Amino acid sequence: MAFPKKHLYNDEVIVLDRYPHWWYLFPRAVLLVVACALGIWALVFDFDTDSKLEGPVQIVAAALVLAALVAFVIRLIGWRSTNFVVTTERCIYRSGVLHKTGIEIPLDRINTVFFSQTLFERILKAGDLAIESAGENSRQSFSDITNPVEVQNTIYKQMEE
Repeated sequence: MAFPKKHLYNDEVIVLDRYPHWWYLFPRAVLLVVACALGIWALVFDFDTDSKLEGPVQIVAAALVLAALVAFVIRLIGWRSTNFVVTTERCIYRSGVLHKTGIEIPLDRINTVFFSQTLFERILKAGDLAIESAGENSRQSFSDITNPVEVQNTIYKQMEE
């Protein structure tokens, strides 16, 4: 879900609100597709008429499909409940459903914004972002950010305004 506006200050406006990159979901999606292919194979494979393997193979395949589906749904819920938000006042990172975690970094306390992308991540427009600020935990890292170069520019632009 989008970042709730009720958590903003009076004059604060959301400039950027992002979920993690879709690549965050990809490994579990591939696992689900492979498990479904295995499940379909177990249903349509022509076992010998006197084979005692058909039932157990189908049960194991069904269990694998169910496990892959549960793993994908859990990852999807985690994806939908994670926000990286840039407002006119601060950067906000929130994640979690049952156990919420978050960090807020005021724009006036940010010293440097770093990004990192491999060649493959550059093709996908994904990457990691790190924000260095004044304070105890001076460096915060965020992974699977969509278009981190644009996010970095947006943060610097908001810092100047």
